[in-house]
Amino acid sequence: MMTGFLNREGAKTGFLRGHNLAKGYCVPLVRSFLEGTRYKYHVPFVVLFLVMVLFSAFPARAGEVYDRVMERGEIRCGYFLWPSVLEKDVNTGTLSGVYYDLMTEIGARLDLKIAWTEEVSFGSMFEGFSTGRYDVICGPMSPTPGRARVSDFTRPLFWWPYYAYVAAGVTRFDNDYGAMNDPEVTFLGYDGEYSSMLPPRTFPKAQLKTLPQMADPSHLLLEIANGRADVALTDPVNAEKFMAGNPDKIRRVAGAPTYLSPITLPIPAEAARFRRMLDVTVFDILYTGTMEEIFARYPALGKHMYRASLGYEPPEER
Repeated sequence: MMTGFLNREGAKTGFLRGHNLAKGYCVPLVRSFLEGTRYKYHVPFVVLFLVMVLFSAFPARAGEVYDRVMERGEIRCGYFLWPSVLEKDVNTGTLSGVYYDLMTEIGARLDLKIAWTEEVSFGSMFEGFSTGRYDVICGPMSPTPGRARVSDFTRPLFWWPYYAYVAAGVTRFDNDYGAMNDPEVTFLGYDGEYSSMLPPRTFPKAQLKTLPQMADPSHLLLEIANGRADVALTDPVNAEKFMAGNPDKIRRVAGAPTYLSPITLPIPAEAARFRRMLDVTVFDILYTGTMEEIFARYPALGKHMYRASLGYEPPEER
């Protein structure tokens, strides 16, 4: 089966590989035919082989992801773990959380199985699209311009708030986010994640330190508690879980969310038909109230998440 490429360099590499293969094996046979040697009866097969090699070097067609999903009868998930969103039992390996229930519901409405194929890292998760290892990244992911270069995204499922967290006893930023925009203030975030992308945009005068992408979610807040940085922007679910196990170590800065991020399902870039199918199914889950039922099972997450708009207004009373 042919697979797509993440970028032009990948497409170039695949094309050259096919070109070299054709050059190494087909050209000598064709030349032999032209010279009237014993290979002349093989030429029709050589030509067919050459055409197949050349076509296999090009990126996947837009319908390929949809076609292979329907042919298999399953959607393959690459996934990552996050508190209440997707968690794994260390003893049984069983998955649970909002995204597990959401994908199960998507599979049921589409009459497709959901296969939790591979746990992925932030640094390499989109590579699995180019090799066809999975069809969706099943984890709380927001679209960014950088990610849009290698991926497409469904409509938002809900909106994720980011708040500012500081060490216990620090109150100088309460209801005054402008005070954080200072060269003496240091933010801490994860590489390639919103916790590190937001501070330079919103607080350009402040400094920024980063942690590796696959560091434990609690590590960010532990560093704040230990005084290695002043502020971290993260979600309240992760923060509340940390505070429950580490009382009086950190606190949330008083004020509104510093940012609201749309949470979507990332899919391969050349997968328009697959995206439309998922968009329709997600909207069905939203307007039938099923998303609220899922949130009700996980109140630690549901109470904080901003709901996606359904795009209508009630008629005026007459």
